[in-house]
Amino acid sequence: MRHLTSCLRPAASALAGMLLLAACGEGAPRDENHPDMQSETMPDIVPAPEAIMLASIPTTDPVTLYEAEIAKVLPEGPRCAFSYTSGSRPILSGTAPADARDVATGVVKLHGRLVELETAEPVGFEALASGVTYVSDGLRMTVEPVPDKGVSEGEGWVQTIADLRFVLEQGLLVDYRGYYRCDA
Repeated sequence: MRHLTSCLRPAASALAGMLLLAACGEGAPRDENHPDMQSETMPDIVPAPEAIMLASIPTTDPVTLYEAEIAKVLPEGPRCAFSYTSGSRPILSGTAPADARDVATGVVKLHGRLVELETAEPVGFEALASGVTYVSDGLRMTVEPVPDKGVSEGEGWVQTIADLRFVLEQGLLVDYRGYYRCDA
């Protein structure tokens, strides 16, 4: 009996590992940085109320975006993005309009759906880089760089520690601390 138990233990471990790996997969659009992504699973762009309509409000969190998802919503141009960590994909991305007299456009993904956001007022890229508030029906996201936390720079980008306030009119307010990176 002891021999049978010791033979089954590796098989059970292997099966558990396969099940865990299978459960981790999340279909996402094809992205030049992630060639294994499936293009047929590109999320729909929907208004904010539709994205959260069937969701449990307390469990609503922005999720990371792939470059292909961002490109589906945002026009070309310099971008700013908020990420949970300095090395992770963004959860909020935005771009300033070519004409500073127009509003900026942003995108967030909630419950597998892309939500297009806009600034309430026209902003240029410099204003976008210094912090921004995006809105959509019943949703507001405000990014504020944290003063005196330092700025890091790389080739073509500037990054600072920032706070993101995520507000749903249906009764959710969450603050996140992360990183706000803008093209330079």
